[in-house]
Amino acid sequence: MFSLTRQQISTLQTIIGKSIPTRKKAKWLVHFAHATGIGSVRNNAVELSITDIETLKGYFITQRIPLTFEDGDFSTRTTTAKVLSNEKIAQSSVTHCRYLVLTLSDTLHIEKSVLPAGRATDVTLEELLSLSLSRLIVVENLETFLNLRLYSNIQQFADERTLFVFRGMKGCYSTKSLLSLMEQFEGEKIGYFDFDPQGLIQCGHKGFDGVVVPEASALTKLVMDGHLLSDNDKFTKQHHCTFSFNQESLKTHYEIAIKHKLALSQEYLSAIEAPLDMIALN
Repeated sequence: MFSLTRQQISTLQTIIGKSIPTRKKAKWLVHFAHATGIGSVRNNAVELSITDIETLKGYFITQRIPLTFEDGDFSTRTTTAKVLSNEKIAQSSVTHCRYLVLTLSDTLHIEKSVLPAGRATDVTLEELLSLSLSRLIVVENLETFLNLRLYSNIQQFADERTLFVFRGMKGCYSTKSLLSLMEQFEGEKIGYFDFDPQGLIQCGHKGFDGVVVPEASALTKLVMDGHLLSDNDKFTKQHHCTFSFNQESLKTHYEIAIKHKLALSQEYLSAIEAPLDMIALN
């Protein structure tokens, strides 16, 4: 079977539904025509006659591909696997609207279960919103997030109603799901990112009330003492991001970062136990 993406299946479903001769220029469709013998390839385009479309319809039926996405439940990989051999065509990622969270207290409950202090836990959006919280702290990097109990410099910003949330990354929870949470959570939303040009711009992401950054005075002292280990290559690659900076409340941090070409990862800030500050955004 030729491997098709969800969007490609949707395109072919539309062709079948309209059932009129069609000519389309797409590299994947040319490969599909060569692999299946459906359609004629001319000048890097595929021509589908009425007969070809009927053959395409038969191919879909034979391969158990739905003629419309309304013909089955594609909300999860498990339900998709009932009607498609490629379960990855599901509408949502495995962790859609699920979050990896961590609390440093032992007072937060989901129904009758107590969230374990200091240990990451997977929760749904509904479960997270049901918690009695006043603050979310979104942490960019997974290793820092998993080991928060070891770092006193970030713990100072958490009380018994604070929940840390992993931002997500490709293949591991979803930044798209984080946007859904940011829109619905009514408490204070704080971001903790790498201290580099891209991280400074992320501080301005819509929805954050504040951001955790290294203390400006501590940064300056570390720079003057020659004790900062900055990633110069990373700074150079991200420098263009600084042109979009517009956070007046972080102007001092911005000027320090640009002047000394700073790109400091969360892991590094944790390793040196850098003093941190929480600053309200404009």
